[in-house]
Amino acid sequence: MLLRLADPIVPQTQPTPCSCVATCIAMAVGMAVADLGVVLANSLDFDDFGCWLAERGIWMRQGVRINNHGEGYFDRGVYLVGVRSLNIVNSDHAVLLDTRGAATNSNPRSGWKTFDPNAGREGIKAYTWVDEHVTLDFCELRQRSSWQITVGSLP
Repeated sequence: MLLRLADPIVPQTQPTPCSCVATCIAMAVGMAVADLGVVLANSLDFDDFGCWLAERGIWMRQGVRINNHGEGYFDRGVYLVGVRSLNIVNSDHAVLLDTRGAATNSNPRSGWKTFDPNAGREGIKAYTWVDEHVTLDFCELRQRSSWQITVGSLP
C-alpha cells in the first residue's frame, strides 16, 4: 500500500510516554498511530521507520548536524525532528515540522508549523515551535519520485 505525505497534517497526541516517533510518523502519513502496526509501548527511533516508510512510497533522508552546525530546513518539506525532552531530564523527544506552504503558527523566526505529540497530554510540556537551534537530529520525509527510480536502475 503506497501512502502520501499528509497535507494538511492533523495533530495527534501520543498514546504512551514513549511513542513520540511513531505518533510523528502517523501524523506525517495521515493515519491513526494505532493503525501503524507497531508496538506503542516500545521506544522506537527514526531508523526503525526507514524501511517501513520506503515500502509505502516515502523516502526518509537523514539530515547532517554536528554540534549545532550543518544542514538546515528548506521551505518545502516535512521533517521528523529530534529535540531534548521538555519533561524528562537527559532524554530525547521527537516532533514533526512542516515547512510547506504559508506560515501557520507563531514561530517568531520561520512561521513553520510544529506538531508535538505531547500536546494534549495533561501536565506535560510541549514544543510550540522548533528550528535548527533546538534540533539534535532530523530526517526529511519525501514522497517517492513518480519517475519510479529504484536502486540499481541507473546506468
